[in-house]
Amino acid sequence: DLDWKISPAWTESTSDLNACPADMIAYWQLEEIITGTYADSFDGHDAACVGDACPAPVSGKVSGGQLFDGADDAVDAPASPDFDWGPADDFSIEVWMQWSGTAMTDNEVFLGRDDASTDLHWWVGINSLTSTADFYLASTLGEDDKLDGITDLTDGAWHHVVAVRDGTNGKILLYVDGAMEAEKNKTYAAGFDSATAALNIGWQNLAHGYHFNGVLDEIAVYGRALSASEIQDHYYDGIGQSYCNDPPTAENDEFIVPEDSTGNVLN
Repeated sequence: DLDWKISPAWTESTSDLNACPADMIAYWQLEEIITGTYADSFDGHDAACVGDACPAPVSGKVSGGQLFDGADDAVDAPASPDFDWGPADDFSIEVWMQWSGTAMTDNEVFLGRDDASTDLHWWVGINSLTSTADFYLASTLGEDDKLDGITDLTDGAWHHVVAVRDGTNGKILLYVDGAMEAEKNKTYAAGFDSATAALNIGWQNLAHGYHFNGVLDEIAVYGRALSASEIQDHYYDGIGQSYCNDPPTAENDEFIVPEDSTGNVLN
């Protein structure tokens, strides 16, 4: 006979890591059913609500997601050297989103970072003037540029958004629903690092807040530039599936494991 029990937070094996895309840094599946903390199911960058303003658990693109209210819901992952990139480094931000507002009054951020002690400021989200995806990237010296997408992200449908910094080739790129919608040549003299700035999820740590109104799911950060074919695979072939090959599902750092009648865990 099989018994099922709640097991403590899972530890990734080498096979778990190899099942995920190369150079993944963090992966928030956002499947938690109890608000408060949100596990990074790839590494240890667990995120938490800012104060008592937590998103609500709802159905997501892949299993569960988190509904942000567009007013004060905010989640932060602590500052980490893993989120610090040099001027020529590569990185990518990937997210599924579904907008649920009625009218936009300001830009809305999926993921971003801002350090008031420098000019570091970057975000991926929706431009309030165009209702399309935006990728804004400013270094610690304030060198900045941005990309605007084409697709309307406020239509209530699920959309897959990927922002890419290809420092190797001096480019920034923006993909929506598997297609590249914007690209620019851009070089920087300074990097994108901070010893103190948290990674903001569903908002930006500034006076206006730039809170997202809708559901976020499957947020991933990579330490390389995802290729166009990988992004297409994650959209076209990966609709309704995780980026990794069946990673354990984190629900407040717990998951269900089967045991036999003597308490031995079954594989």
